[in-house]
Amino acid sequence: MPVIFSFIIPVYNCAPYLENCVASILAQTVCDYEILLIDDGSKDESGRLCDELAAQDSRIRAFHKENGGAASARNYGLDQADGKWILFVDGDDMLEADTLAQIQPLLREKRLVIYGMAFDYYAGERIERTDLMAASRPGLFSAEQFASDYQGFFLDNYLSSACNKAFDLGLIRESGLRYREGMNLYEDYAFVLRYLSLVHEVYCIGHGLYHYRLSTQENHLHKLVYQIDRLEWNMLGLFEAAECFGNSVPDPSKLNSSVAGVFLQMLSLHLFLHHYNTKTLKSVTISYCANHMFRNLLENGGPLSREESSLLRQIDEGRFFSLALHYRKRFLRWQIRKAIKKVLRKIR
Repeated sequence: MPVIFSFIIPVYNCAPYLENCVASILAQTVCDYEILLIDDGSKDESGRLCDELAAQDSRIRAFHKENGGAASARNYGLDQADGKWILFVDGDDMLEADTLAQIQPLLREKRLVIYGMAFDYYAGERIERTDLMAASRPGLFSAEQFASDYQGFFLDNYLSSACNKAFDLGLIRESGLRYREGMNLYEDYAFVLRYLSLVHEVYCIGHGLYHYRLSTQENHLHKLVYQIDRLEWNMLGLFEAAECFGNSVPDPSKLNSSVAGVFLQMLSLHLFLHHYNTKTLKSVTISYCANHMFRNLLENGGPLSREESSLLRQIDEGRFFSLALHYRKRFLRWQIRKAIKKVLRKIR
């Protein structure tokens, strides 16, 4: 039955948090919606919990599929949805109760509505701190204006997630837009960039309506950048999406430099986690930075940040010994800080 909103929730081993996630949607002051729970081959009690929640409320539908990752689960949800507008929610996150009430009056054809995110850092079941990421300049922007201040919106965290946006399902289906399955880093970002190529304007809400759950004890990104070949493959998906959006605006230079910067930031994090000898470091970094799509972004983009420029310059100038030394020092300082924090937690 057609509804205004479809919430698509990929569910994978998130049983302790799923009920709170769904409860935050059921608490919405606007009630014309459906909730699609896509159990992506969970190994805990999540699948059973999806069925129980669906049995309790007719607006909830549960689906079960073999594990294929979040991108696959979201594509599955897009195929099943009946809503005019799509909102993606992760199974361990929550929404403010007035989220739909705030975004509904702003929805238009060919417009993307984006709202802020509150990053809740948990120590066990207690929120240790919350970092709010919201637009420094809320309001309505044309696609051209959005592209011209692209780095500012990216730094406001308004781009890399699909969970703080309302998407037009008709536009998605008409254009054949899909998540790139198998991509497990920045797959949301790539989807958003491709969607941006389809719209004429963007409306930014300067409030943190989406609550993203993080643990103070884990760094999921570290796992995603550990394999350099896998990292580069993920980045290719992002490059292709950036090219798609760039072709739809008059001046894509800010976009190009921002995405090139992400490519170098991921390399920097990879090098931080690996202790390569100089010979291997040379081989890895030269191969990574020789990527033709990356070089094209550099050629047609604006200036990189100082840190990104320094990393690329050292690689291009062959200063691999100093590069290896730099990352070993950084890693050692990080280990020392971790040890100090661990001691301080015990003292408390």
